[in-house]
Amino acid sequence: MKTAIADVLAQDLELAYITDADPPGLGLYTTITVAGQPMNVVVDTSSIRLLYVWQDAYEKARGVGACKRMFYHCYSCGRHQCKPQDTSNVTLGDGTSALIFRWADDMRVGGRNFMLMKFGLIFASEPTFAERTPHGVLGLGNDAGQYYPTIMDQLGVRIPYSKNMFTLYLRHSFGGNVPARGDLLIGGADKSAYVPPLRYMEFRVDERRVGFAEVSK
Repeated sequence: MKTAIADVLAQDLELAYITDADPPGLGLYTTITVAGQPMNVVVDTSSIRLLYVWQDAYEKARGVGACKRMFYHCYSCGRHQCKPQDTSNVTLGDGTSALIFRWADDMRVGGRNFMLMKFGLIFASEPTFAERTPHGVLGLGNDAGQYYPTIMDQLGVRIPYSKNMFTLYLRHSFGGNVPARGDLLIGGADKSAYVPPLRYMEFRVDERRVGFAEVSK
């Protein structure tokens, strides 16, 4: 993971072909480490959720070791014995639905460690785990509420941003199937990443977000 640029957190970002997607396709993702466990999560600017797949539930459906074979990986509560309570049913950007419950653990974002960050654990889904591989989500939207605060809100309390914003950068890939890599900057931008002035282009209303469904079109 990258280190912080001043008061901006820089998180590695990658656009790559993901075979675990259903159907397989391009996915924009980043890797966040939670309690020492690396999680590949889909970056979704329209979602307000920070979600990981719960290992106990996924391996109960797909067998022991299934999480190690899955591109997104799973979160294990370890010795804490977490269990679903105060559950919620949420709809994800690809049209699937998931049952989640809240949990908290230490998390590494942008090269820095943060204690007891809140997130949701996916313990069931529609389609089911047996029918379709679930995926974690890094939602960058607003207004999640106090019970499920967004990652932007949680990080903003711990390291007050100079700007309450995020920026996505992808560098052009010339290698055919080679992934396009870049950065997710939380709390600002990096002017060295582009040649000014910025040039803007029009887009349709349904193209205003970046998520799993959108980048796979």
